[in-house]
Amino acid sequence: IEAVREAVGDESRAVLVPVGDSARLAEAVVATLRHPGEAAARATSARARFEDQFTIDRVADRMVGFYERALAGR
Repeated sequence: IEAVREAVGDESRAVLVPVGDSARLAEAVVATLRHPGEAAARATSARARFEDQFTIDRVADRMVGFYERALAGR
């Protein structure tokens, strides 16, 4: 799902599996449980990305910029 990939950024922050692939999902869950240190590192990286890219101020600024560009293109 493209929105998830956009939010995550890359696989250093999350284990992404194809939609509907239950076997890959199960493998990812098992691997996460077997390697909690790696999971914690991904979570820390994901949190840092979120705090940098997706705060309400950041998202609002991007939306305002989008509308300004759209209006300028009229």
